[in-house]
Amino acid sequence: MTKTLGIFCGGFSSEFEISMKSARNIAKNFPSEYKAYLIVVSNSDWYALYNQDNLKFFREDLSIQQGSERIRIDLGLVYIHGEPGENGKIQALLDLHKIPYLNSGVLASSLSFDKWYCNQFLKTFGFKVASSVRLIREQKYNASEILEKLGLPVFVKPCDSGSSYGISKVNTSEELDPAINVAFSEGYSLVIESFLKGVEVTCGVYRNNNECERNLRITKS
Repeated sequence: MTKTLGIFCGGFSSEFEISMKSARNIAKNFPSEYKAYLIVVSNSDWYALYNQDNLKFFREDLSIQQGSERIRIDLGLVYIHGEPGENGKIQALLDLHKIPYLNSGVLASSLSFDKWYCNQFLKTFGFKVASSVRLIREQKYNASEILEKLGLPVFVKPCDSGSSYGISKVNTSEELDPAINVAFSEGYSLVIESFLKGVEVTCGVYRNNNECERNLRITKS
């Protein structure tokens, strides 16, 4: 029996179109035993897409209206870049409706997505992280005190935004205020980090059926 896959895509961030393209590619290549629907999440509406058909989506039970049939999702895949996917909010919704999904859970997603809280968590385990200052929107700050603590250059980043949107490298004191404004255009909070010189690498880790963990090859970012 064919099962229903709901691919949640779109989102509230500047990465809406990137998410849509990624989701369409996943839908085309997903195993044939699943019928894949795109669940488009936007600030104005949530709806489903199947081929070229725009279908009604019901948030109260995560179901899709296709003709006279009301279809409930059997499996979820969250492919939203940024809010509200990478931070675990869609996963929480799926958990409430007891629908399994292929992503990290709510806690891991929420903690790892926020740059400030993730670093504070890692510090408790002895990991070295950049010195930083966190600001929230409308908070008053003293630019001179921040730069005295962190030095120059610094990076200004939205805490809760994906990819490199809203991120600025600040080389002079005059550049700090504009960089803060750019970061706040992407999120509610931001982090200002001291510059670390070195090589950035990525090493992905995933768990297979709760039995073992596998490390992917280390790559230079």
